[in-house]
Amino acid sequence: MQAVVYHAPGDIRVEERPEPASAAGNLIVRVRVCAICGTDLKLATVGNPRCHPPRIIGHEMVGEIVHAGADVHGFAPGERITLATTVACGNCPYCDRGLGNMCPNAKPISYDFDGAFAPLVAIPPMALAGGNVIRVPDAVPDDAATLSEPLSCAINAQELVSVKAGDRVLIVGGGPLGALHAEVAKALGAADVMIVQRSEPRLSLLRKLRDVRVIDGAAEDVAAVVKERTDGLGANAVIVCAPSREAQEQAISLARKGGAISLFGSLPKGA
Repeated sequence: MQAVVYHAPGDIRVEERPEPASAAGNLIVRVRVCAICGTDLKLATVGNPRCHPPRIIGHEMVGEIVHAGADVHGFAPGERITLATTVACGNCPYCDRGLGNMCPNAKPISYDFDGAFAPLVAIPPMALAGGNVIRVPDAVPDDAATLSEPLSCAINAQELVSVKAGDRVLIVGGGPLGALHAEVAKALGAADVMIVQRSEPRLSLLRKLRDVRVIDGAAEDVAAVVKERTDGLGANAVIVCAPSREAQEQAISLARKGGAISLFGSLPKGA
């Protein structure tokens, strides 16, 4: 089968690779769709020491089960699934506290296990045991379900900063994750959702969102807009999705006393 294989930064190839082998404890899934994550772009350009090449990459996927091993329970061929792609060990102090996303022994799909930029992907027993395989409801189309992995990151971040009904929420950085954060905040009942972005065409895309105040960071005074819309108090939660040290530092002055800041976007090396 043809697959997208990472060898090194700047060296990603489409290659012929053997189809994954069926086993009693695994699933084999035919990939229906796999999105390109920002971490895939970083891997292609600057690399990541956690990825062990040569490795088939791709993890924001939806697929149809074509093999369910004899030791696999709860899944059957023909069902659609998606993945929580960080496969935690289940045995460390972090996993014991339910913080599998912080597991130091985690083995991510597409870093330690081959990923889904291929026709077929194997789901290892470790992922099944950890509850990483999620069945996709019939009513959810493939292109929406493939966003469930990044959406889960946004949900987790907003749970950590306790976004709730009536809050004023400011999102800094209007890329795909910033837009998802806006939708999550609205779903949680936020009274006012603001999002800052500097560049076109992202500003034009963001203005298509309903009930979101889009702030042009290049043309408007962000602090003044936030102050006006929060009765001078600042936002209950500031979520920084931009990979910018400046944005992270500014967030402190945009949150109200007792508010919360999520440094959601990672910073470049050296920043």
